[in-house]
Amino acid sequence: MKADILMSITGERSIGMPIEDAARPSRLGQGSASGRETRSMRAREWTHAECAQANAGVERKYWLAQMYVYRLDNLVQAELFRELMMWAVFRRAAENWPQRFLDIDGFERDFLFDLLHMALVEIREPWRFARGPHDENPRRQQLRASKNTWQRKLSPIYEAILGEFQRWLSIGVGMANAKLREDAD
Repeated sequence: MKADILMSITGERSIGMPIEDAARPSRLGQGSASGRETRSMRAREWTHAECAQANAGVERKYWLAQMYVYRLDNLVQAELFRELMMWAVFRRAAENWPQRFLDIDGFERDFLFDLLHMALVEIREPWRFARGPHDENPRRQQLRASKNTWQRKLSPIYEAILGEFQRWLSIGVGMANAKLREDAD
């Protein structure tokens, strides 16, 4: 993986990166292929300043999703969590999501905070939730939920949270790419 992937969209260079690598423009859609059916033209290159300018005016939650995933910025995690929590609270009211569940120890637990936290961790570190063929579901174990409770109540909510985050991310990237293509023409 190239060092320019770790550079911020604002033009800052990451620690330990040679200055000549920081000055080099990044390439969106970078990759190599060979064979008869491959395209021979190179991907358009944009500087990080151009990428930051393309994100000007993008709604805050879409910008936060991009910063969290592509810049690996931990400083936006609290604000992103707050945005996702507001979305989840409205969605819980609209779709009558349960507010609590009974865990395997017999205690009633509020789960929304834990699901949101797990989702943000899984987005950046999916290896933490990997399981072998005979392992139990690590998400379910962390919440101490029964298999039935996880499958019927919690898993659909968890998937909705991950889906909403992916939607925010794709909208933000799509808006930025549209501006970059528009400016390139």
